[in-house]
Amino acid sequence: MRCALALGLGGVFFFAKLTLVVSSLQPSVLHIVVDAAAATLDTLFAASAFFLMVVQVGGTERAIDVLAKHQAQVIPPTPAFASPCDDDTQDYDQVRQARVTYMAHRRVMLQFALVHPVLVTAAAAHDATTSRVKTSGAAIRVVLALLDVGMTCVAIVSLVQLVKRFDAAIAAKFRHKGKAVIVLGYILLRCVQCSVYNGCVPPTYRDQCTWFWAMCLVQLVVLTAGFARVFAPSTFHAMSYGRPALSRVWDVFQHPVPECRTLHDTLATEFAGGASTKQLHHLRVEY
Repeated sequence: MRCALALGLGGVFFFAKLTLVVSSLQPSVLHIVVDAAAATLDTLFAASAFFLMVVQVGGTERAIDVLAKHQAQVIPPTPAFASPCDDDTQDYDQVRQARVTYMAHRRVMLQFALVHPVLVTAAAAHDATTSRVKTSGAAIRVVLALLDVGMTCVAIVSLVQLVKRFDAAIAAKFRHKGKAVIVLGYILLRCVQCSVYNGCVPPTYRDQCTWFWAMCLVQLVVLTAGFARVFAPSTFHAMSYGRPALSRVWDVFQHPVPECRTLHDTLATEFAGGASTKQLHHLRVEY
């Protein structure tokens, strides 16, 4: 639901931005507000996808175990020492290394969530306050765009690596690869593509590039149709606890991510404890 909300509001802000651009209005405070809000939704979309993937794996501890098994296949552990007296301080600890790897991926996502809105807002404020004829203004705009593209590419690489490493640990019903394609496509459209456009095209000429906005509109429609297919309720597990409030968006940044407890697990536990069928029926919610 968080991803759907972010995608829907992102489309609303896209049309707001399109209206402001084609109306030939000079960059103003309204442009800054629209860009900042859209960038914040971009990071919420990416963070929700990261959180959802870890939840489907089974939570943070389960994700670390999966990473440890993956690293054991790629990097063999150090051979055992001949005697307990040998110094084993350099011995390879797969779990510790997997925890470091997980925290590195999480740190990349947090940095993207913090840096992307700041860079987009700074670029919008720069366009609204800087003279269009100064060369330094164009240089600053390009630098901000390059920083944003670089940070976004790092986040994309991190998500792709996690999808590959969690491939065998996520049920096929979840369609995690299809979800990853939609998430990465949205990030490429909203972050990379728009940043390159804003960095290369001066504000005074953006109302003439209607082809770019038409292309973005087509891409957004395709992503929305794909989202409706791969994020369908049938691809998720029935959970044994209630759905969190949609307005409490900060819980996608929590650490550690709690274990994914499905309805099947709860039914097995409650039946063992003698729970009634009526009690079990009230536990069923879609998450």
